[in-house]
Order: sequence, then C-alpha cells, then structure tokens
Amino acid sequence: MFKFATPLMTPERAFAARPSTHLVLAAAWIGSVFVCATTLIFLFFFRQLNLDEGWYLWASRSVYAGKLLYRDFAYTQTPLLPYVYGLIQTITGVGLVEGRLTTMVLALLAWGIVSGCARKLAGPWAAVLTLLLLGSSVYAAAHFVYTATYALTALWLALALYVALPPTVSAETVRNAAAILFFCCAIATRLSVAVALIPFALYLILSSRDRLRAAVTVGISGVIGAAILFGPFWIAAGEQMRYSILEFHTAGALGYTTHLFTMLLVLRHTLIDFALPLGITALALIWLIRRRRSLPTWGLPWLAVSGMVLSLFAVHLLPRTTGSYYNSLQTPLLALLVAVSAAPILARLTRGWAIAIVLAALTVNGGLQIGGILREDLVSVPPQNRMDEVREAVTFLRSYVEAGDLLLSFNTHLALEADLDLPAGMEMSIFSYHPTWTDEAARRYGGINNNRLLALLDDPRVAVAAMTTFDLNMLYGARAEILDALHRNFRWAITIPNIGPHLQELRIYLPPQFEPPAPSVPLRVPLEDGILFLGYDLTERIVNEEHYLHLGLYWQAMQTPAQSYTVFSQLLDQNGQRVAGWDNPPCRATCPTSGWLPGEVIRDEYWLPISALPAGEYQLIAGMYDPASGDRLPVQLEDGGIHHQILLTRWRR
Repeated sequence: MFKFATPLMTPERAFAARPSTHLVLAAAWIGSVFVCATTLIFLFFFRQLNLDEGWYLWASRSVYAGKLLYRDFAYTQTPLLPYVYGLIQTITGVGLVEGRLTTMVLALLAWGIVSGCARKLAGPWAAVLTLLLLGSSVYAAAHFVYTATYALTALWLALALYVALPPTVSAETVRNAAAILFFCCAIATRLSVAVALIPFALYLILSSRDRLRAAVTVGISGVIGAAILFGPFWIAAGEQMRYSILEFHTAGALGYTTHLFTMLLVLRHTLIDFALPLGITALALIWLIRRRRSLPTWGLPWLAVSGMVLSLFAVHLLPRTTGSYYNSLQTPLLALLVAVSAAPILARLTRGWAIAIVLAALTVNGGLQIGGILREDLVSVPPQNRMDEVREAVTFLRSYVEAGDLLLSFNTHLALEADLDLPAGMEMSIFSYHPTWTDEAARRYGGINNNRLLALLDDPRVAVAAMTTFDLNMLYGARAEILDALHRNFRWAITIPNIGPHLQELRIYLPPQFEPPAPSVPLRVPLEDGILFLGYDLTERIVNEEHYLHLGLYWQAMQTPAQSYTVFSQLLDQNGQRVAGWDNPPCRATCPTSGWLPGEVIRDEYWLPISALPAGEYQLIAGMYDPASGDRLPVQLEDGGIHHQILLTRWRR
C-alpha cells in the first residue's frame, strides 16, 4: 500500500515505516519540485507584464540611491520590499528580468518552507502534496513570478509559521519572539497581513506552557518589530505614509453600491478560482469543530492557519482595487491546510486509489486556476514572451536619448529598462495620476495632477514621452489641453503594439529632432516645397494574428512647408494596382507638415495589412499629396526626371 503519514505519526516514523517507500518518496519529492519549478519558469517567461513591476523595482533602486520612502516619492505599500529587492539589485543589477528572477527564487523558498511546515504537522507525504497543489495552482503562481509583494510576504509568513510549529527551538520565549518578528516583516511588506496576526498570536500563546509569559513576549516583540520597521518612516513622513498605505487603497470615487458590486464579483471569482482548496478546507474545518474535544496533534496549528487564511480572504474584499488575485498571497498556507487535511485520509487508501484521487484533485485545481489565467489574460494564447515588446521600445529609445535623460511616461518599467529618469511624482506608473488633486496635494503626496502634467509637457528638459492608449484613455478633466500640449511639443514617432498588462499600443513621442537619423535603408530623395525624404525602416510584423508591413518613413524639412500634405504609402501589384495602403497626414495627423520646423527630421510610421495578399512580387511606394486637390507632390529622382512617387523597394510575399 502507498501509505501517507497519519497525524499521530512523527515525520521520521512515517518515513521509516516502510523502507520500500524510500525510493517512491524520493521520486515524489523530485516530481513535486519539478512541477513547481516548471510552473514558475513557464510563467516567468510568458506571464504578461504588470504595471507594479516597474514601480516596485524603481522604488528598490531609489532607496539605495539615498531617497526615503513616502517622503521623497510615493510608495503605496509598507516599506520593507524595496530594501530587500534593492539590496539584491546591488548584486544582480536592475531590470525586469532580474526582478522576476529574484521573485521566483523567493517564491520557491516560501513554497519549500511551507512544505516543511506540512512535514512537521503530518509527515513527508503531506509536504509532497503541498508542493503538488502549489505547482497546479497556476493562477496563484502567476503572482509569484513578477516583482510584487506576494512572494516576499509569503516567505516571511512561511518563516514565522515554521519557527512556531513543533518541533522547534527549545526556549518558548525565543520561539515566540522570532515568530512574531518574522510576522512583523510580513506586515512590513504587505499591510493586509496584519489581520492574520491575531490567530497566529493566539496560537503562539495557547501552544506555550507558560501562557502569560508567551503573551508578554508576543506583545513586546510586536512592539519592537513595529518600531524598527515602521518607526523611522513614520517619524520622517507620517502623513504621507498614512495616505500611501491606508487611504490610497480605500479612498476613491466609487460609490457604496459600485464597491459592493465589485466585492461580490471578486467573491464569486475567488470561490471559483480557489474552489478545490477552499472546499477541502471547509470540510476539514467542520470535522475538526465536531470533534473539538479530541483534536488530532495537528488540530490546533491547523485551526490557527485556517484563521489566518480566512481572515486574509475577508480583508482582501475591502480595497477599492481588489481582485481575486489578491488571494494568491495565502495560497501556500491554503495548500498546507489541504495537504495536512488530506494526508490522514489518503493514508487509509491503497496506492492506486491515493494516486488517482491526488491526480484528479490536481487536475480540477489546475483547470479552475487556468480559468483565472484566461479570464485575466495573464498569459496570451498561444503563449508569447511579452518582454520582446519592451526590448523593442527600449532599443528605439536608446537610439534617440542618452542614459539619465528625462522620460515623461506612466510606464515606469520603460525608464527602468532604458536607464532613463522620471519626473518627480510619476514613479508609480498610472497610479501616480490624480487629475482632480490640487497642486498642494500633488506635491505633498507625490503624485501628478493635470496642472503638473501640462507643465511637464512644456518642459524643455523632457527628452522623450511614452504613453499607452490605456494611459491616454485615463486622462480626465483637461484631456483636450493635455493632448494638444503633447502633439504641439512632441512628434509621434513609433507605435509598439501589445505592450503592458492591457496589451495596448505604446506610443513614443519625440521632441523636434534636428540630427540626421539612421534609417535602416538610407534613400535621399528631394520633394518640392522644401521636403527631403531620407529613407525608411521596414519590418514584417504579426499583431493579433494579422500580418503587417511596419513602415517607418523619415522626412526632413529644409524649410517649413507652405501647406499641410497627406502622406501615402502603398503596395502595388504587378499590374500597378493598389492592394494595400494607408494615407494620412504625418504622425497620425498630429504633426502636419505646415508645422514642421526648418531642419527638423520626422519619423512617420505606417502599418500595411498583408494577410490576404497572394504570393507574388509587389512594389512599395510612398509620397505626399495635396488633400484638397489630390495632386501629388513632385519628386526629383537621381535620373533628373520628375516623378510623383518614391519607389522604396520591391517586396516579395
């Protein structure tokens, strides 16, 4: 028979009960670790980017550059994460990949320690079950691979629990103090964990021989931990800290009805996404309550952990930005509860039945969790590494700006990857934007209001701007004025599709450029009215399963043109018929030729759909025309002749 450890057996006796299970158990350990590692590695590469990644890493870099959280820049979590990640960054370097690697290592440590807790309570097979359940919880795991508070908070909780569970250090005072200090570190990483301190502290007290001493130790340790971890920031920036870690998550324009609807929707998603572990935990809780006078050895710690988990599920319904994914935080503890509950039942079954039930449970759990992945679009179908779009944007930025230049953007990860600086107040991505704030509130709490945004758009120190369509859609109150200032001071140079968590367009805007660019294909062709064509970039792109030619045209104004022209870019078949094309004023109609400055260089892009084109050879042409008359602007080629279009290349499909 395939025996699991019963709750009345120590882990060592359970493991030694049948020597023949040594190899089976070793194989199970290896398999469970492989499942966990495979899940995390897959999500490491293919999970969508999250806005949090950029500003958590930015904060981590900033604190080691001498800035103080809350006082010098906004940070809407408790203060510990930037100091942990920043310390690691001094070794690994700063970047999205480095941040994800750090997070994945922290997650594996947290999961491993939680499985160690399961082993303490119910033997080695419970530890294996814990890891298998975590490896199949792909929706929760998706929040343990990007830089956020989940992995680090889970690690502190795991350490606190491991220290608290028997067998542990012989001195109860040391045990209780160490466990509470680890728990304080968890709270100092994510404030919501504070609600779980009550059942955890009660467990420490009730499981101690001298309960009065334990209560005093718990209280003093909590005060000392809070003073060390929170005190310096409260002294330096108490008001800003209070807003950042409390009011930011609860204040907002949502009415009570809307907030209640959001809470009910999140509750529904939570009950679906975590249905299997919640169901098993609920059944085990009912069973333990019914036999409360004769609890098994794992009963009291199990009840403490269940209290921690349920309190976190409840508190995660409250924030205005809540989602089912908040509950990824307690998934390791939930997996522990399920494994410890299931171990004594599986111990009574034959090997075949035990394996069949475990596989069925993992399949159900994985299927429900994949549903959460698809609902939230955390992984594209088919999977695609979304770092590629970031690298493309960074490559373009670096071709125009230098390290340390000022980037006007709510996309903190771009500044981080391109080694650019951000204006004060924009460190927290779109969460920095508070259009209705007064100037005083924006200054005090480290945010950006419309007045500040308009001032930045007119600031000559800004070397480049980058906005997603999501960012632009969030503009409120002074939208027309902001867009007018953006298009007046900057030229829309390139669009990067499917970037960020919302898979939106990223639009990169350059201030007027006067240095000759380096197009992929130089081609110097004069047009009338003082316009010079300098060359083009051309790539084939697939966007949302549609094929395009991505064309970038480079123009230079030898003088300010007398009128506004429309640019045409066309594909012609062998009969000279237009089969694809895109006509519009330059920069998507945001930088008309009549506004070009003498000597200015413009990069102007076009997307030509080619999915439906049959195989063959095509001519790619471009030029300009007067939109009123339709007359094309004459072009003078090297042969001295006057033409009305520029032949860019012959392209074969």
